[in-house]
Parts: sequence; C-alpha cells; structure tokens
Amino acid sequence: MAALEDCRQFLSALPGIDGGDLYFQRSASRSLSYSDGKVEEVSSSSSAGCSARLLKGRSSAFAVVSGVERGGAARALAEAARIASVKSGKVPAMNFPIDRVQAFFPENVDFFGETDRCLRAECGWIRQITLSCSANARRYVVVSPEGSRAGEVEHCSFAAEVIVERNGRLESGYDAFSLSGDAREFFRELSANNVARRALREALLNLEAVECPTGAMPVLLSDEAGGTIVHEACGHGMEADLAFEEQSSFAGKIGRQVAAEDVTVVDDASIPGLYGSFACDDEGTPSRRTVLIERGILKNYLTDKRCARLYGLPLTGNGRRSSYAGLPMPRMSNTFVAEGTREQGEMIQSVPRGIFVCRMGGGEVNTTTGEFVFDVTQGSLIEDGKITRPVKGASLIGRGIDALMGIRAVGKRLHMEPGMCEKEGQSLPVTDGQPSLLIDGLVVGGTAADR
Repeated sequence: MAALEDCRQFLSALPGIDGGDLYFQRSASRSLSYSDGKVEEVSSSSSAGCSARLLKGRSSAFAVVSGVERGGAARALAEAARIASVKSGKVPAMNFPIDRVQAFFPENVDFFGETDRCLRAECGWIRQITLSCSANARRYVVVSPEGSRAGEVEHCSFAAEVIVERNGRLESGYDAFSLSGDAREFFRELSANNVARRALREALLNLEAVECPTGAMPVLLSDEAGGTIVHEACGHGMEADLAFEEQSSFAGKIGRQVAAEDVTVVDDASIPGLYGSFACDDEGTPSRRTVLIERGILKNYLTDKRCARLYGLPLTGNGRRSSYAGLPMPRMSNTFVAEGTREQGEMIQSVPRGIFVCRMGGGEVNTTTGEFVFDVTQGSLIEDGKITRPVKGASLIGRGIDALMGIRAVGKRLHMEPGMCEKEGQSLPVTDGQPSLLIDGLVVGGTAADR
C-alpha cells in the first residue's frame, strides 16, 4: 500500500530519532452474562484509532488520535514530532488502513439456560450460578522504518461460577474455557456444561475442606494449578524494562543460576491457539520462542524495541499494548515451565506431610524483591504420601528465585491455563503453564494451628 510506504519513508527520514512507529487499530467486543435463570447483561463495543511514537534516547514521544478520519495519522505524527522537538516537514495524509471489525457471537444463546438447568438437576445445594461469555476481535497495522506489518487476533472466553450451601456453609467454585483464534471454532468446541461442572466440583470440594495448617512444608503444585508462580513471581521480573530499572530480583543475573537444574522456562507467542498467541507483536516484530531460563540458568529477558536498543539485548517480539492508546512495553505471552520426567503420583508418594495445590487464585508480588503471597483456591493435605483432606484458607508465601531454586521434581505433563495480565494499567491476554512442580522452602499460610 503506497500510503503505508510513504509513512515508512517519513519515519525513516526524521532526524535525531532512534526509532518509532505508527500504529493503527480497530477492535470490537461482545459479551453476555447470565445469573440465576436469566440474562443479566448484554453488551457490545467497538473502537478505532491510531497513535504515533518516536523514540529518542530513553524517552518516547507519543501522540494518540481516536477515530478513522483521513487526517488522523498525520495529526498523530505531527504531534509526536513536536513533542520530540523534531523537524518533521510535511506529514503524509492517508486513509485508515483497516476495514471494520466484528466480534462473532452466536445468535442462539439457549446453552446458558440449558447449562443452568442441567447443573441444578445434578445438585440440590446450588444457590447461585453465574455464567459469562465474551468475544473480542482486534486488527492492527504497524508502520516503522523497518517496514509495515498487519496482525489480527480473536479471543473468546466462557466462565462459570457456582455457589453452594450446605448446613449454612457457603462455598464457591470457578472455571473457564478460553482460546485465541477463530471465534466460530471456539463456540463449536465449547462444552458449557463441562466448564460449569468443574466449577461445581470445586465448590463441593470446598464444602468438605478443613482449616489449613501453617508452616514451612513441601508444596506440590498440580499441573493444573495455573502457572501463577512462574508468571507473577518470576515472569514479570524477566521483562527487560523492570530488570534494567532495578525493579526486578532477576536484574543483573544473566548467565547465573536462578532455578533448580531441572527447570527450563519459556515464553512463546508463536504456539497456535493459546490465549497469549500472536503472529507479530504490537511493534511489528514476528513472534518467537524465547528461552528465559535453561536448566536453571537465566538466559534472556523479554524485550520490546526500546529495551533491545537501550540495553543491547536480542529482540524477542514481546512489545505489546492493549490498544492504540497505550505505549508498547515488554510483556509476557505464553509463559511456561517446560516438561520434566517425573510422574505426579510418584511425587505425591515422596511427601510425608505437605500441601497439594490444585488451583491457584490471586495474590500479591513485589517484583523488586521477588516476595509473593498467593491464595490457594483448591488444595488438599498430603499425609504419608497420600492426598487426604481438602483444605481451605491456604496461601503460599515465598520469594520467586527461592521458589525456583527449591523445585526438586518436575512433572512430565504440561498444562496451559489462560488468563489476563495487567501492567501499568494495560490488560492483555496471556497463557501460563507448568507441569507438576514439587517445591521445598515455601511457607504455607493457613487458618489452623500447625501441629
């Protein structure tokens, strides 16, 4: 497209800048929520706009224009040049390069009611069922001095939360199914009943749960625990902006051991169909597989163009933004611990007393120190090498590098979980994954006295 080439040449000719881009985006979303037998909310939205970014030293000159009018890109470029104190000359005018975007959603949503009725028929303790579904589509074009690239992503998710009551005790369970790719394929693959049953099963397990003991003990993270440890306690610390701004416990540790020898951590946006997948990032860099930790040794940080240039690092294709109105920055995509060789059952049998974590919840992490506290939404005691009673009120307390160094067994089955990740006000779809991990040195917080 001639107009995009004109913009590329314009960016290339700007004096005194170290790089930059012009970013166009259209997006659309639809969602529906259903609770207690009726549709609660149906919503749809769309947005479009462009932004211009010029890199100069450590600074970014950034300008945003909403809408699709012909002069929008020229206005954004001119404003960014003014902020950067760059003489830009005449800015080329161009039409918006992306056609209208639609988010697919099935016309027939009777499956919400069918799922509600099916679940209530299976269990008389249900007090509330909340179901929600969303579909989002985004198309973008990135123009930089290196050329122009176009990208397109679709994300769909279905979630169920179930609250049960027995003898005055209320407990809840949650589960979700999410994919990136063709929305029609997502709805063909979706089994709403199975998602809701998994949420119900978690709620019923919580009804049986006893108070969790406290203290330092072995923790076995199931492969379905969600990858929270690797994402929150470790992954953010391996994003180059945090690592080089002294906000990461992984700063200055390239080439040093930061995990047990059996631990390899990878970020890979090129895997088809996962929630954090994309063909090219929001700076136009093709997605790729990046080994962050290899057999315990820190090998790489995740970079965008700015960090790669400033710190002399390889460009990993992790410059992401949530919309045209946000600056790109290093972000995770699909981040996971690679498979090991151990069977989960074998790991359970090796623990005389500890905690088996089935599902992780939210929590807090200090990326500078690596210290974290994470909630356990579904877990059980391990006693004499066997899983016994489910527990409630459990949390995991530790430090990212200590947790990685304390891994003494890595399972052979890798499981991926979709999620959303927020950083500096920008929320993005990601996938976290891990096999079963047996960790020494974590402190279990609970509600029962340690005996």
